[in-house]
Amino acid sequence: MARPSLEQWILDLGLQQIDDPLIGKSIYRKPFAGQVILSAELEGQISIGLRQARDRRRLARKKLATMLGLSERVYERLRK
Repeated sequence: MARPSLEQWILDLGLQQIDDPLIGKSIYRKPFAGQVILSAELEGQISIGLRQARDRRRLARKKLATMLGLSERVYERLRK
């Protein structure tokens, strides 16, 4: 059985191609509320979400990084 092509996956998932200046190449993202979020904004939202989850649960950064399966270095990069 043949797997769907990349083009079919993009169509099936409703992805849109955008040029993201942070990455410097075209990427595919799914629109949310009629907008496609760029990498810098997405990283900011992830950072805010991580901080809020950590604060609610009173977890140390190191502990949350371990729970997420991340090194502390990678976790710190996500927090920027």
